[in-house]
Amino acid sequence: MKVSRNAYGSQINSFVSDLKWVGEGEIELRDVMFIRAPKIKSVGEGVRALGKISDSEEVVIVEQEKDGQYLLGMTCHPEMTTNSLAEYFLGKIKN
Repeated sequence: MKVSRNAYGSQINSFVSDLKWVGEGEIELRDVMFIRAPKIKSVGEGVRALGKISDSEEVVIVEQEKDGQYLLGMTCHPEMTTNSLAEYFLGKIKN
């Protein structure tokens, strides 16, 4: 994965957005915080998009399972407004 660090600007440029979940199952992600957030520029083979900014194709949550490891990457802070993504992540690493 390639990212552009602090691509949305400095902390004063922080913002809140709803996300659309494009991964397995249903997860509601509303009012998700972006604080000094990087942008995902590209993802490699085997990396799956899980979340995008609503009304956009901009990927902000990804996952990859490789060599027995599970990796989750985010450019936002959903833990500030919901536990849904944390529960999804814990479900993956329990297996």
